Amino acid sequence: MSYLNQFDESGWPVVYARFEGPASIEGYDDFANRLATVTADAVKRKRRFVCVLDARGKIEISADVRRHIAAWTAKQQKVDVALGSIVIFDSTILRGVITAISWVSREQMTSVSTAADGEQAWRIACEVLQAAGLQAPQRPAWALARSGT
Repeated sequence: MSYLNQFDESGWPVVYARFEGPASIEGYDDFANRLATVTADAVKRKRRFVCVLDARGKIEISADVRRHIAAWTAKQQKVDVALGSIVIFDSTILRGVITAISWVSREQMTSVSTAADGEQAWRIACEVLQAAGLQAPQRPAWALARSGT
């Protein structure tokens, strides 16, 4: 199973990515390149968006891949088109860790929220869009699925 299982921007201004299986450098680069394309287009068109990252299930990330992700992240310039990210995790522990990191690293991180399922992530995305004066699109199928399907 590939690391990046789904990348969907059809519900713009909400972009959804689902990850499954063992992470690879190639799989991460696929995600990073797609997100970079969406971000560059948003900058060019002066549009803002919310990114939902679905990491439910078993995702294995080796030390090599973590180093690759950290190096890629360090090279990125902050742009103000992303209103925030919502990460969906099964684990309450991971949700708590990400929440704590986002509190401590507010200056370095764009707004990051966590959710337990697609329905909760959708509610958060709609709140973020509304706060920015943007209208939410029609609810996508991933936002109806509580089980990660």
